[in-house]
Amino acid sequence: MNLQERGFCVKKMAFLQDIYTEEQLIDKAILFLNKKMPGSVGFNDGRPPRKLKRYTSPAEFRKLNPNCCQLSEKGPENYANPAYKGYIIVDFPIYYEDTMEKHYGYEYYLAYDSCGNIYDRYIY
Repeated sequence: MNLQERGFCVKKMAFLQDIYTEEQLIDKAILFLNKKMPGSVGFNDGRPPRKLKRYTSPAEFRKLNPNCCQLSEKGPENYANPAYKGYIIVDFPIYYEDTMEKHYGYEYYLAYDSCGNIYDRYIY
């Protein structure tokens, strides 16, 4: 097993656990997904578009979704890739802004490398 597979980041000359805590990695994943989220949703039946709730911070996201996230060595279906240190699994619900009614939600598997970079690879 080479140093990168053990979590060593050559760019930062440090191990991943010395760069980020698990909570910080999860916060990075939440920010990554929140940035990708659309601002509104349209309908084909003539209803006007509705704004979607954007989370103001990872803390707000965690407050509304307390069991949202976990780290895993394996991706979906027990998949592992040596280029990634592991996966952050995020249950990411999306709500209408005006009523907080759930519009939809996805379970994301975001890969991360030994430097803590996030990669969007799997959505279930």
